[in-house]
Amino acid sequence: MAFASRRLATVVVGTALAAVSGLAGQIGIAAAADPITNQPAPTLTGPADNTSTAVKDVVLSWKPVTYATKYQIQISPNGDWTNNVVTLPNNNRTVNTSYEVPVSLPHDEYFWRVRAFDSAGHTAWSSSRSFFHDWSAPWSMVKTPTAGDPSLAWTPVPEASIYQVRYSTDATFSDQPGHTGSCLTVNTSFTPYTLQSDPAKEKIDPTCVTATDLANTQHYFWEVIAYDDSTAPAIQSDTTNDTKWQCGQAQPECNAIQQSGEFTYSAPLAGSTSAGSVTGLATTWHTTSLPGTDCTGGECAMTPTFSWTPVAGANYYRVHVYRDAFGTNTYRVYDTQWPSVTPRDAFFDAQATHGYYWTVEADTCANSGTDATCGTPTLTGDSAGGGGSGGGSSSGPVITSVAFSSVETFGKSSGNVPLTGPAQGTTTTGRGVTFSWGGFQANGGQDAYDARNYHLQVAKDRQFDSIVWDVATIDMTRYTSPTKVLRDGQYFWRVQPIDQSGNGLTWSATRSFTKDGAAPVFRVTDKNGTAANGHVHVSVSESDLVGKVSQSTLHVVPVTGSAAAVAGSWAKTSDRTWTFTPSSPLVVGQSYGLVVVGGLTDVPGNRAIANSSSVRTTTLADNTSPAWRFSGGWTRHSSSNAVHGTYAAGRSGATASLKVVGNSIAVYGCKGPSFGSLKVQVDGSTKTTASEHQSFTKCGLLLWKGTVSRTSVHTVKVTTSGSGALDAVRVG
Repeated sequence: MAFASRRLATVVVGTALAAVSGLAGQIGIAAAADPITNQPAPTLTGPADNTSTAVKDVVLSWKPVTYATKYQIQISPNGDWTNNVVTLPNNNRTVNTSYEVPVSLPHDEYFWRVRAFDSAGHTAWSSSRSFFHDWSAPWSMVKTPTAGDPSLAWTPVPEASIYQVRYSTDATFSDQPGHTGSCLTVNTSFTPYTLQSDPAKEKIDPTCVTATDLANTQHYFWEVIAYDDSTAPAIQSDTTNDTKWQCGQAQPECNAIQQSGEFTYSAPLAGSTSAGSVTGLATTWHTTSLPGTDCTGGECAMTPTFSWTPVAGANYYRVHVYRDAFGTNTYRVYDTQWPSVTPRDAFFDAQATHGYYWTVEADTCANSGTDATCGTPTLTGDSAGGGGSGGGSSSGPVITSVAFSSVETFGKSSGNVPLTGPAQGTTTTGRGVTFSWGGFQANGGQDAYDARNYHLQVAKDRQFDSIVWDVATIDMTRYTSPTKVLRDGQYFWRVQPIDQSGNGLTWSATRSFTKDGAAPVFRVTDKNGTAANGHVHVSVSESDLVGKVSQSTLHVVPVTGSAAAVAGSWAKTSDRTWTFTPSSPLVVGQSYGLVVVGGLTDVPGNRAIANSSSVRTTTLADNTSPAWRFSGGWTRHSSSNAVHGTYAAGRSGATASLKVVGNSIAVYGCKGPSFGSLKVQVDGSTKTTASEHQSFTKCGLLLWKGTVSRTSVHTVKVTTSGSGALDAVRVG
């Protein structure tokens, strides 16, 4: 019968795994003490231990610890590990040797440390390091508000996925009603407008400064703040985010550098008009070198700015955006007092060429004597219909349509992001797989805005019918799962940016890779034991073994007693199996396991290991067993009642010895008219001198039985007096 030994497990692990880090969790080996507690604490590798350089995307990393199945991270603003620790997603734990901190970690200086766990214990905490989490991204304004035009435009901010624009009559941007208007936009320009279509369709804060909210001759203060937004889990900390942030549905990276200024507003006045056409329609999206690229009639990589030639005398414009050429499927309706409008939300990518159609109508607004703004309009002469909030009202100024444009078209198709790792067709051997890709802002968004999140899919097939990972809340351009480890095999993966409105953008190309993080594992396959002069049969878990199985690479070792390798030879029987033939008989009742001593790997380079399987030799040694060491003076005879049909008879003073392992020893002999006695000794201590004389001959008789320690190798010795007979020895 085979059994596993705690001591053997320790030998196997200590010898074969000491140099194999990062393979934790693949071997279930028992040991006399939990092996993780004897390992050193993790060694931290990144980020650098300093608080002078700001780090925006914080990735904590450390070296793997042998036997570790997971790691616990602690982050503290002041190094007080008892009362002031940041609560991280997944209960501060990860199965990998890196951890991507969500962008919602408030700006501050932090201390951090890590410890390693297995199922039964953990290492000590590592030494601590410090980092400074902040986001410093210089940017500049391209256009600032003037008396006649409150529009703003700015260069895109690296990694910004959304901007907050605020106008206020108070230099402190008071939150009191009527003082400050706050708008969110995914674009890098902003002109106040009134959304006349369903406000719910604009998912980003529809309660914003509108085209008619600015009062004539009023002095205003303005500011623009860049944010990196995310729907990834929020981080709870004793530090708080910027209280000015008004985005309840997401978790932003706060306190980015802001731009600000002031101006006195003069509302546009109506003038003399004549009916005609609105011309000069253009759709543009911005690049780093503003004002931008005209995508009229083509495709825009982001939601464009709509602009046209001002119509003389007009001080009010209505922009209709449709999803069909006949104007029956209204997508958005905007009212503005200036000859341009930049939607605040992100449009869906068009599913076909020229997926959007838009028109402009120019209007005049009869201003009151005390206020040059249009106020709440009464819509008349609007050939395109309304859909607005002011139609039919008898109060307020009258708006009259004076000019209409032709229909313009554009498509919207964001570019995809390039995948960087794992590279196409490669094999990764680590416990975890880190996926990385290029940022949307520099690739798919054409330097406009960054994605709010990224959507990663990993599947077993190229069609993504068998998806194993589907994660849509990634707020960096890399991802390492903190909870899951991919099994070995081939995988396909792709990444989709998600814009601020929650629209899924263009999928990346598909890449494939092979995960081979498991080490080749050797195991003993004998199920029913082996004879003292028998063989040990061995298999390995992988066929792509590099190196030769021999006495210099794989040892058969005894579980009990000395761990010295058993002398013998190896014979390969298939791609995954070998047979070991010992040079001398094995110890009766001993268990034998395996130790990999070097030079064996799989093709990806994972070093081979041995599990704790073992085989026990036969527990019965009859007088014919090669494990016996007989002196001279013994002869063998047949007997029908002997254990195996024979017994050994020795003249006076003959000896025989046998090494055994077990928790009991039983010695069997024969009795007859010509026999004297047999002395039984164990480890040099006499246990009995049994008389073997009687009037008739019979074998298979128990002469002595006693208990012994199973943790040692014992030597049984028998000595004849007069003459004696030995049948067999059995161990328990």
